[in-house]
Amino acid sequence: MAAGFATTEFAHVILNYNYDNFTTVALYAAVASFAFQLLMLGVMSWLGIAAVPLFALLMLFAAPLMTLAPEMLTHFYSAYVMPWLPMRFLLDGMRGIVYYNTALWNGNTQSLVWLAIIGLLLMVTSIYKPTKQLAV
Repeated sequence: MAAGFATTEFAHVILNYNYDNFTTVALYAAVASFAFQLLMLGVMSWLGIAAVPLFALLMLFAAPLMTLAPEMLTHFYSAYVMPWLPMRFLLDGMRGIVYYNTALWNGNTQSLVWLAIIGLLLMVTSIYKPTKQLAV
């Protein structure tokens, strides 16, 4: 919760950007950060430290999505890469809230909640994964 409000407040203070709906933007950022934290923790609980390069690659491939308008992306990127990026829910939802005044609860928020549930399920089921026995 603090991450969403702090990020939104920093954008207001540092960049002098005034949001029409500050609370809606901050709550959406809080939901998104919580969903991604749960997803990363869930994947890391299954894969261990090997999940770090996976999420680094996801962030690398999400960089064009953050900087370009969807119309400027190549066909390959928009057809084959973008549907697999979980960050697109954050960006599409934030774009809708900031520019088009959509409500907090929309399709992208639902997708972020599903990502959080998947991460939570991954964390819970990782308790039951088999572990290697060390030879003594």
